[in-house]
Amino acid sequence: MLKNSLRKILLIFTTVFIFTSCVNTLQMAAQETPLELIPKNKVMGGFSFVIPDNFRFINEQSLIYDYKGDIRAYLVYAGKASTVQLINFFTDYMPEKGWKPDFATVSTDGILAFKKEDRLIIIKITPDVAGISYIKILLTK
Repeated sequence: MLKNSLRKILLIFTTVFIFTSCVNTLQMAAQETPLELIPKNKVMGGFSFVIPDNFRFINEQSLIYDYKGDIRAYLVYAGKASTVQLINFFTDYMPEKGWKPDFATVSTDGILAFKKEDRLIIIKITPDVAGISYIKILLTK
C-alpha cells in the first residue's frame, strides 16, 4: 500500500517536472534571437562577470559552493543567441570587468576562459536543436 502511494507521488512529481521543463523550453524557443546582446552584471563572491540580459538562470542545473565567502560555482543560463554572438559578447564585455582572455576553442560549441588575479572563469556555450543556447560557467581558482 505504502509503495503504491510512493510510486504515485513519484509519478506525479516526474510528470509535473517534465511538463514544466517542456513549457519553459517552448516559451524560450518562441522568443526571437536579439540583434544585440545587452550585458547584465553578476557578482558572486570575488567574481564579477556579465551575462546577456535575455538569458535566465537555471537553478536546478547549477551548483554554488560557498565556504566562508570563498565561492566556487557551476552556473547554467539559457536564452536565445548564436554561438558566434555569445563568443563576441564575452570577448567584448569580460575585459571591461578586468578579465583577461586565457584560451578559447570554437566548433559547434564554444569554450572560453578568462583570468583575473588568482581566479578563473570558464564559459561553455552549447546550442540545442530548439534554437536555445546554454551558457555553462565555472567559477574557480
